[in-house]
Amino acid sequence: MVYLGGGNGTVCALRAADGSKLWGTAVGSPVSSGIATAAGTVFVGANDNQVHALRASDGAQLWHFETGGPVASGIAVADGIVYAGGNDYVVHALRAGDGHPVWAFTAKGPVESQIAVAGRVAFVGSNGGQVYALTR
Repeated sequence: MVYLGGGNGTVCALRAADGSKLWGTAVGSPVSSGIATAAGTVFVGANDNQVHALRASDGAQLWHFETGGPVASGIAVADGIVYAGGNDYVVHALRAGDGHPVWAFTAKGPVESQIAVAGRVAFVGSNGGQVYALTR
């Protein structure tokens, strides 16, 4: 499957072979982040200050987490942790299973870049001109 988020506030799953729509779920506002998938779950951030977790098979909302601003970074998932950043300058690390916060880090500017994870380190760039290596 291929997962897409739109300016209309909908996340869609498409069949990769032919592009047919399998499901669409409204998340409340335009999707402003990259989408990540892991363990049967789709993770997406939106302009409603939320990180949303949707069941990959049918789009049902599993949980959501409220941040302090629009979620603008590319979301990353590694070892059961979801990483998301946004216009509130904060990188959030959340448990993938239930959205419970693990830690948060405040950058020196909005976090709108793709977050990358290698081993136990999350790499994050901010619009403040910094790149951070955050140990999980």
